Amino acid sequence: MAEVTVLVVDDHPLFASGTVDVLLKQPGLRPIGYALGLAEAVVRVREGDPDVVVCDVMIDGRPDGLELPSRVHSPGSARPAILYLSEHVSPHFRAEAVAVGGAGYLPKTAEPDEVTAAIRTVASGATVFPRSAIAGTTGGPRRPSPREVEILVQIASGASTAEVGRRLGISSKTVETHIARLFKRYSAASRTHLVVMADRRGWLTRPPRSDL
Repeated sequence: MAEVTVLVVDDHPLFASGTVDVLLKQPGLRPIGYALGLAEAVVRVREGDPDVVVCDVMIDGRPDGLELPSRVHSPGSARPAILYLSEHVSPHFRAEAVAVGGAGYLPKTAEPDEVTAAIRTVASGATVFPRSAIAGTTGGPRRPSPREVEILVQIASGASTAEVGRRLGISSKTVETHIARLFKRYSAASRTHLVVMADRRGWLTRPPRSDL
């Protein structure tokens, strides 16, 4: 894998700089610095274009970290991958991280090796979430995002990756990233398996649930 660039977002300067120092010692990872708040993080992402953002959920006493995906992801894009690293380990925050488009969630008590492994995982397009985080409120799998549903509908019509990209106005690489995450999240064995599961659950026809 090519070198992975990483931005750290945390409102505690000591923790943020310490995380950067840890990443500097890891082969294949290149931290581009840290941001102490949401607005600064958005600027740093736009300027540095990192592959991964390691972000706390709570910033300045508010769950501002959960707003980051909507602030930095362009329509149809899952880049940069956002890995949440937080002292808050409640199922609610983990589920919200999934819902807003995060790529992973780890506690701040995680070992450095676990964090760096997670960074490499999300950089590859996969996710790092416990099954409890990706389960919906009824116990079944969480519904795909609106963009993921669009992609599933196109796949169901028999469109290739390139055709899906052209129809939705996104790159083939972005389509592949979404599909890879869907495979990982729902443990699908093939595109056909993925589409059949989505159809049986009504995801291809029902509008998104307002509580997600």
